[in-house]
Amino acid sequence: MTQQPDIRAQAKQFYDAQNYEEAGRLYHQLWDEQADAFSGGRYAYCLRKAGYAHAALTVAREVYGKHPDDIHVCREVVWALYEAECKPAKRQGDLGALLRAGQQILDLTDEELPVRLVSFAVIGLAKDKMKWDVVSAWCDQLDRQGLSEEPREMGGRRVISERAQWYFAKVKSLIQLQQWDEARDLALEACEAFPRKEDFARWA
Repeated sequence: MTQQPDIRAQAKQFYDAQNYEEAGRLYHQLWDEQADAFSGGRYAYCLRKAGYAHAALTVAREVYGKHPDDIHVCREVVWALYEAECKPAKRQGDLGALLRAGQQILDLTDEELPVRLVSFAVIGLAKDKMKWDVVSAWCDQLDRQGLSEEPREMGGRRVISERAQWYFAKVKSLIQLQQWDEARDLALEACEAFPRKEDFARWA
């Protein structure tokens, strides 16, 4: 046990230097020996940052099973789910898998960033597959007033803001679902927020 402070200090040095392979090896040792939430969470984090998303998820779930009240461990499960299951499902066009992983994230957290990322991932793929009930339901996971109005840079090009993206998805889904009153109200609201976007006026 006298060596533990040295191992922990070494692990932190590697972690601070972003050498996640070596840091993870040492946090793994600490987790095996002590089974504390901090070491387990750091071990899962290092696995994820080193590119082992599925292993990170397995470890994070194991740690969370022993320390379900630790918010940092819970966050690690959320981000491991996002990396290991949400991203691949979106790339592969597997809406069912994305919905399952996304729902697990919503069940674990209400923090803004992961909820926003997974919701837009589901909305985008569901739009591609014309699953308008799914689009509408996942738009409702987001507070549109909390979304940025500023255009973004993606892949070297300028794209519409997240709030405008939300209005496009929600209004179109409501039209497809023939929910006319709500669609018109939101289209008019979008017209005021984005007067240069002609689609909103046309939909209204």
